[in-house]
Amino acid sequence: MKKAISFILAAVMIISALSICVFGAKEKTPVIILQGYSGPTLINTDTGEQVWGLDFDKVGERVKEEIPNLLANISNEDALVEIIGTVLLEQLEPIACNPDGTSKYNVECYPQGAENNRLSVLRENGGKYIAEKELVDIIAEEIGADNVFIFVCDWRKSQIDYAEEIDKFIQDVKEITGSDKVDIFGLSHGGQCGASYLYYYGHKQDVRKAMLTSPAIGGTSIVGELFCGNSVDIDYETIVKFVEQGTKTEENFEELVKIIGIDRLNPLLNRVLQEYAIDFAKYFPSLWDFVPLNYFEEAMTHIGLDPIESAPLIAKTTAHHTTAMAHMSEGLKRAQSMGTQIGIITCTGAESFAGNGNNSDYIIDVYTASGASCADIGEKFEDGYKPLYTTCNNKNHYHISPDFDIDASCAYLPDSTWFVKGQYHGMYVFDAYTRGLVYNFFYGKVKDVFSDSRYPQFNSSQNTADGLYIRFDNTSFGYHTQNDTKLIIKNLSANSDVIIWSIKVDGADFSVTYDRAQSIARGQVAELDVAEGDFDSYSLPFTVTVKFSLKNNQLTYITQSVNFTALTDKQANAFSYLTSPAAVIPDIYDDEPTAPSEPPTDKDPVTKPSEDEKNPSDAPTGNIPDTNTKAVNKTVYAAAGILLTAAITVSAVAFRRRKAGEN
Repeated sequence: MKKAISFILAAVMIISALSICVFGAKEKTPVIILQGYSGPTLINTDTGEQVWGLDFDKVGERVKEEIPNLLANISNEDALVEIIGTVLLEQLEPIACNPDGTSKYNVECYPQGAENNRLSVLRENGGKYIAEKELVDIIAEEIGADNVFIFVCDWRKSQIDYAEEIDKFIQDVKEITGSDKVDIFGLSHGGQCGASYLYYYGHKQDVRKAMLTSPAIGGTSIVGELFCGNSVDIDYETIVKFVEQGTKTEENFEELVKIIGIDRLNPLLNRVLQEYAIDFAKYFPSLWDFVPLNYFEEAMTHIGLDPIESAPLIAKTTAHHTTAMAHMSEGLKRAQSMGTQIGIITCTGAESFAGNGNNSDYIIDVYTASGASCADIGEKFEDGYKPLYTTCNNKNHYHISPDFDIDASCAYLPDSTWFVKGQYHGMYVFDAYTRGLVYNFFYGKVKDVFSDSRYPQFNSSQNTADGLYIRFDNTSFGYHTQNDTKLIIKNLSANSDVIIWSIKVDGADFSVTYDRAQSIARGQVAELDVAEGDFDSYSLPFTVTVKFSLKNNQLTYITQSVNFTALTDKQANAFSYLTSPAAVIPDIYDDEPTAPSEPPTDKDPVTKPSEDEKNPSDAPTGNIPDTNTKAVNKTVYAAAGILLTAAITVSAVAFRRRKAGEN
């Protein structure tokens, strides 16, 4: 009997120990990275030649060969267009598509298969094909390199085909890892593909969490404009800022490009695009799926695809536009209802590359990335504007941006979409706020825009190239209440101290106390006292402008302006989650977040507001202060490798990664 009892006790102890090991272990859900256009490598299987993942040195050498010819015809626009267009098509011919949208040549992605695209395997093989290296390094520290996978697929395919490929890849990853679910992270085109996958396959409950960053969910107006035959009007100063942020360059060269005056090349670029690039690109299914809904019919009419030869291409892109793109909000909510936590990060504050006045991250429009309603860049909603509340109808949720130019109440997912002002396309990894948001979405307590006050719905980029981060002490970024007593200014520079020369407040009756020529050390914060005036007199958006300079060898003046929406006491109570002060720059690792603000509901509002307080008319309205929009020179981005938005994205991301690798 004693032996039997001893055996039973031993068995119980062993089973208990195994239970602790198995059930007490930290869950490690595998993560799949969905790349943008620049990521997947395409190989011609007949020749073994790499035809995508361009060798920019090789392209540069080919362009150099044409320099004498270009100079000889510098005054002959027709000849220049022909030379540049011919070189462009020569470089892109290996990835040409047939009229039906299939590949003209035998091309496939490399490496193939989930196992070969496992981070641990890719590292063992030299790491050449690792996409989003900075992010996957952070994720691998959390869950191990065996649990991170890079999805590869021919980026020319339609969203319908791409979603099917993602579904197959997910099944392979689940089988390899033994996991019931996966997480997905999608950037740019990858974000669009992630959204399409969730629309078509989200019901399968295979995804635990999905973060879509700078996603082209609804396409991009750049392709819409070009496919409708419209000219693009490029702001070269924005290109300079784009490169500065991507390479973390803290010097400011925007003023210098005004002197160059290359805007005269803009007509030349548009001729190359319309006479050469569009005719080549019109058979790419993915580019058709980049055409926003509001451009689609006109684009189809203008391009005039052959109804017989291009029938499969027309059918597939029409189906995607009329189903997924027209009903994306319903599809994403359906995936949420099946248990998938979804987050969308949209970057704002730059005019679209197309020069059409759209608020964007320079490549992807805010309205196509998020589904939100937007005023034109530099503009605000009209006096008396009220939130649309077409997707989120909870009057206790405040989804209007501090700039009073974005209404997220009609976004695809109003409670799960974050907006980062001043962050350019693909630059999330250099921004402490966005990087932290992504990490804490997967491994922290971030569930929606209410769950962690460090990550409010609207915030500003905190890239080191942006100079300063400006907010008040007791309210979320971009808002202001009577509880604020200080203006917080953080020097984001990693290399230089800054000197504050002036602080100007427009549209509000208060002042900020500071010392002229006050210095703020790199990475440090200054807390400046606010001398309040009559709060009720500035219940409308106002602007704080700081003039400063970096202590480096450039010694130029820089101005940075931030718009703030003042909240009345009633609004501060109704939207109390806006009055939980967030950290100036959140840490992405193990810091405990501040106490979460529970999302208010109609049944259980934060402060049990009266019926009047629930009314959307309580959102700040009135006469919006006029703001002087800085006149900018319109210039051109002349590069032989431009293929609509694809080439712009490839060039910027490749340059960013190369520079990051050098550092």
